[in-house]
Amino acid sequence: MQRKIFVNGRFDNALAQQFKAEIKRLVCKDAIFHVEINSHGGNLGRQIQMSDFAKEISEQYNARFIAEMKWAESAGLLLALSFHERHVIASSVGIIHLPVHARGIVNGSEEGLQESRKRTIRFILKNSNLKEEDVFNLENQLLSANEMLRYGLATKKVPIFMRL
Repeated sequence: MQRKIFVNGRFDNALAQQFKAEIKRLVCKDAIFHVEINSHGGNLGRQIQMSDFAKEISEQYNARFIAEMKWAESAGLLLALSFHERHVIASSVGIIHLPVHARGIVNGSEEGLQESRKRTIRFILKNSNLKEEDVFNLENQLLSANEMLRYGLATKKVPIFMRL
């Protein structure tokens, strides 16, 4: 059974809770979740929670998650990369951002930030066709749908995303 979920806006506690609640409401055995992502990023920790939850649901219910990347920046792109299928349309945009010190956090350690950046790079390399130098060269650049396909950030170009 096909299901549609929207991930719109900044990755924060509210978005993560909404994502989980929507999946819990719609989940059934062998469900296929189309997750339309329209986000400029946000909290990497919330993105990881969302990815981990989707993985749990996949294993528990034999569910599949398909990212539909409308605007997938930073944590939005990383959420998409945690899914096996990642679709784009002609107008899709992606942007790689590596972690930076969060606004308002004054006690964040430089070592912690560097480790977070390394983990993010390893994750991108594992789930794309990019090499490490590519990640640095492409950071903060708008990537078109065709570029996301070429770099393995997307797996398929579709004419339109799944409709409700």
